[in-house]
Amino acid sequence: MRVFLLAPVLLGSLLVGPGESRAEEPASLSVAGEARLERPADELRLTLAVVSEGSEAAATTTQNSQRMEGVLEALTQAGLAREEVETGRFSVSPRYDQRPPQAPRDWKPGIIGYRVENSIRVETSQIERAGALIDAAVGAGANSVQSIAFGLADDRAHRAEAIRAATAHARADATTLAEAAGVRLARLLSARLDDAAAPPVPLRRQGEAFMMA
Repeated sequence: MRVFLLAPVLLGSLLVGPGESRAEEPASLSVAGEARLERPADELRLTLAVVSEGSEAAATTTQNSQRMEGVLEALTQAGLAREEVETGRFSVSPRYDQRPPQAPRDWKPGIIGYRVENSIRVETSQIERAGALIDAAVGAGANSVQSIAFGLADDRAHRAEAIRAATAHARADATTLAEAAGVRLARLLSARLDDAAAPPVPLRRQGEAFMMA
């Protein structure tokens, strides 16, 4: 599993041509550099949930919480540290009956039960154990795997590397363009970083990794 980093950089450079007067408005050129780095993923990110339905909100919430405790315990026994798990979304919402055919005009839906959703987020370096962790969670009561993605734990270091590479590409292009035009580069006027990011890679886009998991 690998992650791509993209860093677009825009440079504006001052050009001074042969025999140009210092009093004249200097000419300038702008070039864009881009670096696309490929680095091995070193972090697994999972979102798992326990979804329960029942006729009473309190009982359904209690049942859901107990199942989630079982999921957390199973993940711990599978080798996941508690600090690698954090609480996600928790919600309780009513479920309504369906409108019957030929219902009267004053018909209103009634509450027939409740839906409780309790999710957790997992971030771990044990990327090769994605399948085992999911199996442990599902076996303990998790019934919704909401997302699976791979990323970089410290993307700032790789981001800096991509920015440096993109800037070097832009400077090289500026030098080539100036030489072709018969002018010389004097100094940098401005630089702008549009974006430099390493988005997580969803597992659904990685067929081989999904089969392995």
